[in-house]
Amino acid sequence: MEDFLFFEIAAVIITAGVIALIARLLKQPLIIAYIATGLLVGPGLLGIAESHQVFDALSEIGIAFLLFLVGLHLNWRNIRDVGKIAVMAGVGQIMFTAFAGGVMAYWLGFDLFTAALLGIAFAFSSTIIIVKVLSDKEDLDRFYGRISVGILIIQDIVAMLMLLGLVAFNDSDESIAMIVGISIVKMAAALFFLWLFAKFVLPHVFRYAAHSQELLFLIALSWC
Repeated sequence: MEDFLFFEIAAVIITAGVIALIARLLKQPLIIAYIATGLLVGPGLLGIAESHQVFDALSEIGIAFLLFLVGLHLNWRNIRDVGKIAVMAGVGQIMFTAFAGGVMAYWLGFDLFTAALLGIAFAFSSTIIIVKVLSDKEDLDRFYGRISVGILIIQDIVAMLMLLGLVAFNDSDESIAMIVGISIVKMAAALFFLWLFAKFVLPHVFRYAAHSQELLFLIALSWC
């Protein structure tokens, strides 16, 4: 079992490396190569990655690392400068896309509730993919890159509120307003605590850990 798992991981890494080289030769973003690798080694084609629990865990770790690395390249001051434009464009894009997607889904024969959910789902983009592509192209600090990231942040906020609403809608024991309110308070408290820690504690920790590359890597990994 362990030997087969090692073979699976090695095969996935080798396949990803080969496809990434091809993507680089074709001047395509590496994120496309990673997605193509997943499609190729998945159960739909070659079926190499059969240890689903292991690869699910690895994928979650990989996404966490990817978000961490992307976060290192984000300049919040630049994003804040285009805040009004991002809010207006983000809200407008969500409303227009959700309406158009809902109408299309209803026209295809879905009931009204399902069509509304599909329309909302159509309105959101993949923050990871877009920010990774912008980062690879070194366009995060460009004007269109800042607006794009701002719109993605608005989409993520709306998506979280939508998920809270769906959870509250499925829970009949408590009122929707109470569940959503408690969830928002908890999320705000967690973000405030993380901001305080990152503002006043983390700089001193990283400054001390910077004397050792291994310790700095370990602390950064722990914070991730």
